[in-house]
Amino acid sequence: LLLISTIFRLEEILVAVSDQIHREVNKLLPEHGYTPLTSEQEAILKGQIGSITQRGNVIRNLIGERIHSYLKGFLNFPSPQKCLHDLPGGLAPIQAELREIGCTLSRVLHHNRMVFGPYYSGILVKLLFMDSDAGMDSR
Repeated sequence: LLLISTIFRLEEILVAVSDQIHREVNKLLPEHGYTPLTSEQEAILKGQIGSITQRGNVIRNLIGERIHSYLKGFLNFPSPQKCLHDLPGGLAPIQAELREIGCTLSRVLHHNRMVFGPYYSGILVKLLFMDSDAGMDSR
């Protein structure tokens, strides 16, 4: 029920955003010597904005991949103090939130490495050597 109300709310917000973008675009086009959007162009613009809620949306997927790659970059930091790296294009409006999430992720990962690293290192060594031994036997 919460998910359905969240999706409904998102659709309401996107309608409001598309209306605002339409107004801004129609205000700016004549200032730059262009004609305002036709009703067909308006419908296309609003449709593209509204389609962001669909899983297969190209823009949604692109932004999702960029966010994923940015956060994935935090996995390789040796310490949580060095948690700043380049932000992929198009993510500047959410830069502060992504950095906060990334730095928190980096601190949690660093803590887990320090606390659980000795325990898991033995297991990983066994698994790695067992895999390499199996690879040698298969030749």
